[in-house]
Amino acid sequence: MERSAHVAVGNSQIVAWCTTPHFVASAGSNGLKITNQKTVRHVLLRRQPVMSRGHLTTVMLAPTIFDLKCPF
Repeated sequence: MERSAHVAVGNSQIVAWCTTPHFVASAGSNGLKITNQKTVRHVLLRRQPVMSRGHLTTVMLAPTIFDLKCPF
């Protein structure tokens, strides 16, 4: 089974949803980098979980690095 993560950026907020239990996405000047890691240091200014397209979606405002864990 292929594991994947999808991240979209718009209006200074990052919306991410995943089909893998754990992934890390970091925002930089060249865009977003997604890696699979067991642990990560993260900086969150604000986080609001919502449901979107059947997946757990986390909306974060202006993070530098953020960490998502999906319940499946």
